[in-house]
Amino acid sequence: MENYNAALGDLRRALALDPNHFRALDAMAKILVLVGEKKAALAAYEKLLLVHPNIEGGKEALEELKKEVEGQGI
Repeated sequence: MENYNAALGDLRRALALDPNHFRALDAMAKILVLVGEKKAALAAYEKLLLVHPNIEGGKEALEELKKEVEGQGI
């Protein structure tokens, strides 16, 4: 239904109860990317990979966001 703000609120409440809930972290990171909050998404992916280092697509998403947020460098 694309009600991302409500979904983010629900995810934040879930993470307040369980900060290591990897499914909530994954969903939050993906939604933050969709709404253009790339720095926040990067932080969510970093936390997600601490909790679940082998989650499918997590490392790739993190690396892509790092390039977008921090730049490519020289």
